[in-house]
Formats: sequence, C-alpha cells, structure tokens
Amino acid sequence: AGEGSHRHVVHAPSTEAAWVGLGQVRLEKERLMEAAECYKAALKVCPRNVKAWGNLGLALARMAQQPPERQPPDSRPEASLSSSDRVALADRALAAFETAAELSDFETEPLVNSALLLGALGRHQGAVANLRKALERALADRPQGQSRGQSGGRLGSEELLGQRGARRAGRAFDGVGGGGEALSEIYANLGVALCDAGDLEGAASAFADALKAFPKHANARANLSAVRAVLDAK
Repeated sequence: AGEGSHRHVVHAPSTEAAWVGLGQVRLEKERLMEAAECYKAALKVCPRNVKAWGNLGLALARMAQQPPERQPPDSRPEASLSSSDRVALADRALAAFETAAELSDFETEPLVNSALLLGALGRHQGAVANLRKALERALADRPQGQSRGQSGGRLGSEELLGQRGARRAGRAFDGVGGGGEALSEIYANLGVALCDAGDLEGAASAFADALKAFPKHANARANLSAVRAVLDAK
C-alpha cells in the first residue's frame, strides 16, 4: 500500500461539548482567534450553550485587551488589530457575556467578566451594576444539582489602583464552587468598581463584606485600610 493509505483522517468535532472542549484548549494556549471560532461552531450546534457564549466572550475580551508585546505573529489576524477593531471586539465580548447571563438565571461568571471588561473600558457604573447582579445570584439558592459558574476562565488579574494606594481584587471570580472565597471575590471586585466610580463609602462596605465572606482575603483587607484612610482624611 502507498504512503497515503496510512494517513489518518482528522474529523471536526460534531457536538457542542467537543467544540467547547477544543476551544478551551485553544484558549489556554492563548490562540484566541481559534478559540473564538471553536465556540462559534459550538453555538451553531447548540445556540443556547451558556458555556460557549461565556467562553466566546472571554476569548473576544482577551483579544481586545491583549497588549502589543503579547500579540501573536503576523500570520494570525489579531496581530494587526486597530483601535477600532479592539473596541468592536470588546462590544462583541460584552454582548456574548450578556447572552450567557440571560440564558442562565444563576451563573455569575459572565456577569463578573462583563463587569471587569466594562471597568477596563472606563464604564464603571455598568461594572457596578453587573457585579451587584452577580452578588444577587451568588447569594440566592442555586438550583438543585447545579453548580455556579462555567469554569471556563476569567479575565486577567486586576492591577493596582494607582495613587489611591488600594490593591484591586487580585482576580476575578473563577466560577468554581459557591463558598465564601468565591463570594468574597465578587464583593472585592465590587469594591474596586465602586472605588473607580467615586463611591468610597460603598467601596469600604464592599471590602468589609468581602472579609466577612472570607477573612483571609489579603487584597480586600489592604483595600479596606486604604479606602478608610482616605475617608478619615476628609
């Protein structure tokens, strides 16, 4: 038999779960455009797949926020993105997060990732609103047999708040489990969003709630001390 008879035929995934799994592999390798295409393929099979919508938003958001030094080689489309391209990607990411949140009345991760992206875009009131919605879901009784979050991923770690001296939450809600630490992350991110929106008293309350949910949250403790120092100085 000739050499061609020994070649393997690689078939494309046929189920949304397989497409989502392939997308996750691409996402972890920062092959963001390929990951997005996998999630779009999953949605063609099952348009109501919450995880596919949420992860599509995550891939698009990372593409929109990827700094120049981390852009892939010119052979990949996202390497030559203009500022307007990145704005369009961010808008598409927000729409995907919104769809994921609408399709499930208990998932929190799409709302948190949407809030983090809104905050990065300077739309702080929108970030606050989405984090409050995430808190409502996190505090409510989840459906029997369901777990919160998509475990698909999260947007990157938060940075320093700058001259205000408070540290950001440290990381977004990771969607795994529903215990005190996960709840604390949402409160901590809410505190940062409120601080960015100019509501220092609200931020202090959110950071205090983060510590009530998980007393070992170091960044929330640092944030609370910094915000209280500013408030005391007024």
